[in-house]
Amino acid sequence: MIHTRARLITCCMLAAAVFAAAACGAQQGDPPPSQLADDTRGSIEGVVTHPDGAPVAGLRVGVISGPAAVYLIAPETDQNGRYRIDGVPPGMTEVAVVDGEWKRINTGSVNVGAGETARLDFTVPASFASETRPDLPSLQ
Repeated sequence: MIHTRARLITCCMLAAAVFAAAACGAQQGDPPPSQLADDTRGSIEGVVTHPDGAPVAGLRVGVISGPAAVYLIAPETDQNGRYRIDGVPPGMTEVAVVDGEWKRINTGSVNVGAGETARLDFTVPASFASETRPDLPSLQ
């Protein structure tokens, strides 16, 4: 009985995988999705700085509108204010910088090409100071 149940589950999983591949139009010999994504999608990278040019670490940068079906969020900006978002569909894309409470600090747009990296730098407003934001490191 246990072997029959395991066999049934295996067959159902295999059937679901075949159905999913057929529904997506995948055919034998097509590149795997991860390889296809590298050729058909792009990236966005840049630096987030304070008006005086000092890098701002600890902020999130994410896609908020454009060809992406879901929002894509980069890890927090590093100590040099750098961020990178991979897997972005080609086209005009709106990007936002948000704080630790997910409030928008700044937005910008960039055209992303397939297989390319678009650059979009941000400057946070002068009114955004780390000394009033305990969740962010000092800009000094």
